[in-house]
Amino acid sequence: MTAIRFILLLALASPLGEAAEPSSTVNYQRHISPLFSKFGCNAGACHGAAEGQGGFKLSLFGFDAAADYQAIIDQDAERVAKSPDQSLLLLKPSGNLDHEGGTRFNVDSPSYELVKRWIREGAKNEVLGALVELSIVPAQVNLSSTTPEADFKVVARFADDSRLDVTNVSKLHVLDDSLAKVDTSGRLTRIGNGDTSIIATYGGRSASAAVLLVDDPENTLRLEPPANEVDEWINRKLVRLQISPAEKTDDYAFLRRLYLIATGRLPTPIEIQSFVADSSGDKRSRAIDRVLVSPQHASLWATRMCEITGSREHLSSDAAVAEKQQRRWHEWFRIRFADNTPYDQIARSVLTATSRDRHAVGEFIRRCAETPTDVALDAASYAAKPTLDLYWARREANERVNLESLSERTAAAFLGVRMECARCHKHPFDRWTQNDHRSFANVFAQIRYGLSPELRSGLANALEERRASIAAGESPLRIPRIREVYVTDNRSANFRDATTMEVLKPRPLGGAPFEPEGDRREQFVQWLLQPDNPFFARNIVNRVWAFYFGRGITEPVDAFSASNPPSHPELLDWLEKDFVASGYDIRRLERMILNSNAWQRAATIATDRRNNSRNYSRFQVRILPAAVIVDAIADVAGDSDQRAVESPLFRPKTSGATEYFQVFDRPERVATCDCERSDAPSLRQTMLLLSDDTLLERLRKGIAEDFTHIRRDRKRVRQLFFTTLSRPPTRDERKTAMEYLSESEDRVEAVVDLAWSLVTTREFFTNH
Repeated sequence: MTAIRFILLLALASPLGEAAEPSSTVNYQRHISPLFSKFGCNAGACHGAAEGQGGFKLSLFGFDAAADYQAIIDQDAERVAKSPDQSLLLLKPSGNLDHEGGTRFNVDSPSYELVKRWIREGAKNEVLGALVELSIVPAQVNLSSTTPEADFKVVARFADDSRLDVTNVSKLHVLDDSLAKVDTSGRLTRIGNGDTSIIATYGGRSASAAVLLVDDPENTLRLEPPANEVDEWINRKLVRLQISPAEKTDDYAFLRRLYLIATGRLPTPIEIQSFVADSSGDKRSRAIDRVLVSPQHASLWATRMCEITGSREHLSSDAAVAEKQQRRWHEWFRIRFADNTPYDQIARSVLTATSRDRHAVGEFIRRCAETPTDVALDAASYAAKPTLDLYWARREANERVNLESLSERTAAAFLGVRMECARCHKHPFDRWTQNDHRSFANVFAQIRYGLSPELRSGLANALEERRASIAAGESPLRIPRIREVYVTDNRSANFRDATTMEVLKPRPLGGAPFEPEGDRREQFVQWLLQPDNPFFARNIVNRVWAFYFGRGITEPVDAFSASNPPSHPELLDWLEKDFVASGYDIRRLERMILNSNAWQRAATIATDRRNNSRNYSRFQVRILPAAVIVDAIADVAGDSDQRAVESPLFRPKTSGATEYFQVFDRPERVATCDCERSDAPSLRQTMLLLSDDTLLERLRKGIAEDFTHIRRDRKRVRQLFFTTLSRPPTRDERKTAMEYLSESEDRVEAVVDLAWSLVTTREFFTNH
């Protein structure tokens, strides 16, 4: 046995947090301060509040351990007395004195004994090496009906490479507490079947370990041969969990699912019948290839990128200008997804954008003067720009942009990290501090939106030339009001250290500080696009996965952190590496996902219900997005308005769409996190469909035109089901529908009634 391994085993066997050796010393930062986080004492609702509680204030989530220590040992407060048992630090949380926060630990608990020992030893604050790593041992815990309990350890590694078992001073919880529970000593107990994770938080860091909860192995585990590498990884976990996945869905459901997700429209009856009649083995792959190059697919992704990058945040107050901005933003992304531009190039073109794109000032002014007046032509002209300067055109006072908001959006959109909490305090669920937030915001401190000195001078010259041309009898172009996104040569930063007020160097999340020279965004992109960057490729791969499965491998998709582990870490690692190796080819990634058995499985109801949404053993039924609902109804009604899924506008003016965008949660594209989108069903959605007084009239108009030429009721019913539900009716459905038609005096009105009954079903407004 090596010396290092022996030392580690000793550390695991002798946890100072509970059963420490008598000769060991309790350390404030390593043992006492974490207890305040474990019991919630430094939370915002307790002593971590702005004014504290009961005259005792701690830093929020313990970000300032030194200040907390001074507050604890304050002699006047008597929190620490000569006799440990008479110290308020023990009397109140143990319930021996009135405590608004209630009892936090008992007198006979390890936590009480730990604090008592610290006070007895002099309540010192010896500064030791900083925490550099937190881990859970073992990295995977397996529980079953025969072994319903298991232990684990939380191990901290410090800068001096010392290791300490901190299980009993860590905050512990299980992600899905319906499957397992954990006690403060590190004992995990099985409740149900499935998989989840243990999360441990200590010293401002978090760690996780997988938990698999299974019954005895099934004798009839059924797995299809994998279609590609995606299925290889998915199947491995299904085998570990002893879950038999659903079989592939039938051709009707497959085509409907594919069209609704990838194009935002229903397949036509002709497309359905042609696809089902095709007996070739590769027909599904060919259908996938067709939809991925369709214009509607590019429009859907453009809309999704408008949501991710916040196309409606800080729009102009002028409605006409705001519409032009939305159209430009959408068209810029649509063209790039239609061309399958590598994603690293898209990101670079957004993150390093300026308005002039290296053009001379005079050329830039001329181009602005020649901007088309037609909004569609203007959007097409803007899309030809190499960069998306609209991303940075969010001016506040004095031509400055909102750096805090922009840094948070950039972190969420391109790194998959939510930074909002760290704007004001240490992030409660991640490692990021307020200084991390400020240093990251300083990366973009050179950006301005307004009149650069060069543009101001150029406009003065252009106006002088225009006046001279008018005096000469010419009719020169009008010079519009022009603003630009530009980079200053200012090397300073806007934000300072929250405690010392020293200027913070610009620094990406988890990276080294940047040099002050040049456009620091170029340095940021260079850091971002390194093949081993832990955020960039991982983020977009996870977003593409969520686009098709309804949830990310990490969920929420922009909340990557140690406290939010992915459901399939090995799969995510492989997809990330493969995506980088492919040259950031999104279409290739989409093709791989759509061709997998995991995506093509039926949406049958699970009998065991073991984390099916996490483990992809079945396709999860999802509410259709608002724009898709609007267009699907229009397809059935035969409306000819512009399709909502192809519209760049937040709420396009299409038939009957007024309330649908609200009730079906159309994302507003203004929040810096990806938290506006919701696939959750609601009673309001059903009630809207049932109470929409325009729906029946729209269906009546469309049905009257499309079904009057069909003479046989059997064919009418079949066509109606293909038009609405993309499948033929079952025997019972056909029988009931034909009986209703035969008993009706007005066949057209009866068909309208049937159409309304199908459109208002859950099957119509879900993707399955």
